[in-house]
Amino acid sequence: MLNLDTKAWSSFRIKDLFEVSLADGDIKEKECELGNIPLVSSGETNNGIVTYTNGICAKPSTIIAGNKITVDMFGNAYFQPDDFYCVSHGRVNILTPRNPLTTNQFLFICSLIKLEKYRFSYGRALYSNGIKELTLKLPTVENGSPDWKGIDEYMQSVFPFIPSTQNSSKNHKINIKNWHNFQISSLFNLENGKVSQAGTLEIGNDLFYLGAKKDNNGLMGKCIRIDKMVSKGNCLVFICDGQGSVGYVNYMDQEFMGTVNLTLGYNPNLNPYTGLFIATVASLERPRYSYGRKWRGNVGSTRIKLPAIKKANGDYEPDWQFMENYIKSLPYGDCI
Repeated sequence: MLNLDTKAWSSFRIKDLFEVSLADGDIKEKECELGNIPLVSSGETNNGIVTYTNGICAKPSTIIAGNKITVDMFGNAYFQPDDFYCVSHGRVNILTPRNPLTTNQFLFICSLIKLEKYRFSYGRALYSNGIKELTLKLPTVENGSPDWKGIDEYMQSVFPFIPSTQNSSKNHKINIKNWHNFQISSLFNLENGKVSQAGTLEIGNDLFYLGAKKDNNGLMGKCIRIDKMVSKGNCLVFICDGQGSVGYVNYMDQEFMGTVNLTLGYNPNLNPYTGLFIATVASLERPRYSYGRKWRGNVGSTRIKLPAIKKANGDYEPDWQFMENYIKSLPYGDCI
């Protein structure tokens, strides 16, 4: 097993492990035809992918073979397994390994680069010269070279099964022109979480405890079941309070115990697919509840825009089937 005592690891410069380059041309998202090939730019989400294109753009660019790492000027590092296009104006560095690497090894390196992100903020940017000289600490074997085998085995133990998808990475943009606004209280039966004092909970393995936390689906830990504090699953979890987390929405598929700072939404049409769709849309309301503003008491009156079907009487209802089908069509949607 890999020795995780990093004091025994050695430092390596990125340029000793990878060739560093930039994309040619200066293609832009809005100047390209849609297609099936990822276009990578700078950003913290979606592996840096901003759209999918067929490569027909206002300015020509060369497609880049997969099995590369992209690192933007902010230190966001992503493994790109498939062929892709890349913008150059976003200062996205392309790292080509000097020796073949496995998926696990690529992901390990990406994680280490992301740990350096704090160094590239407040106006400091990571350009090509900087990424070349950036040092990473890696485990080594007797001859002083990186212990790639150990890294691979360690990552395999962390991710014993890496899911694969049969869905294509095609463009999944949606036309929202015909969507309709719905008030959350008209869609869901709302109730609050039931845990007023986390100190009353005991650590155990019965149920998850959910708090006002945006990361990890709001999971704070696992506790011993207390029946009067249990909330049913298959619901949306609206975070109404909590530093930096107000306005986020998660989907929870199973029973849990949640803090009173959560509002829970139930609808018989909810399932993991429709739940993820609506949680994503509802979370777009988050900017309204920052700088100390709470969501408590305002969840029900919040309006969100959803795909809709017009009924015979002229009213609208959410198009639940469209939402489910859309999530199922996304890459890895077939793994849910």
